[in-house]
Amino acid sequence: MHSVQLAQEVELDAPLVFYFRSYDKIIGQAGDLKELASEMRRLEFENPAALKYHLVQGHIVSWLHSINEAELAIELDGVENISLAERMVEKFLERKSILLRMHQGRMH
Repeated sequence: MHSVQLAQEVELDAPLVFYFRSYDKIIGQAGDLKELASEMRRLEFENPAALKYHLVQGHIVSWLHSINEAELAIELDGVENISLAERMVEKFLERKSILLRMHQGRMH
């Protein structure tokens, strides 16, 4: 019983990972926004149909909400063009990085 409880605790603490799938086969995964951007770049060329499927079905937007990235989720909601979506994620990461540097600069 203890081992079952331990396994459940580990699962609860595990980060939420987004799995890109194509016909039930995992073709990529992302645990954060940087990995999402990287996988989107890769899949845009390797499997654009799978990337578009996840985008159009709202899977990426739902995952963004689940990892508390509502601002980006709202921006991407309804976007069906994979190149545009990829650029939006990249721009969001740039803005977030700039804000973080500004905040760190004020703290020092």
